[in-house]
Amino acid sequence: MYRGLVERSLDAFEPDLAGSLNNWSSCLSDVERFDDALRAGQQSVELYRRLARQEPQAFQANFVASLDTLARCQNQLNQITQAIETIQEAMELGVLLLKESAQTHTELVQGLRSLYLNLCEQNQIAPDAALLAAVDELLPRPDEENMSDGN
Repeated sequence: MYRGLVERSLDAFEPDLAGSLNNWSSCLSDVERFDDALRAGQQSVELYRRLARQEPQAFQANFVASLDTLARCQNQLNQITQAIETIQEAMELGVLLLKESAQTHTELVQGLRSLYLNLCEQNQIAPDAALLAAVDELLPRPDEENMSDGN
């Protein structure tokens, strides 16, 4: 449905198509249709990459989330090098998101960090220390999170 709308009015419906493809990728992955999930994830990333270039404020977080979904699909298909490269790109963009608004993007970037470390550990690959340091510097400390919750 969205594809036909996008063809008629690209600017108006492309974000909806990108989001739908990302959701579809997650759903396909949940039912272990990893090849199909990968294709949908790649299409979502392609669309969000273009949208984020045009309007970073509006689409950067969605682009990062789509990279996360794609990395998870790549991992399921044992495309480890690609999965690590994809999640590293997401983390690099996550640093920018945290600089913009740590409160808004903390949960997303913590998930990226966790996936990155798991992928590195499972595959006996040393994580990029500089990238982790950049992320960790911007993530709230657990005691800071509790203070912001009023505890």
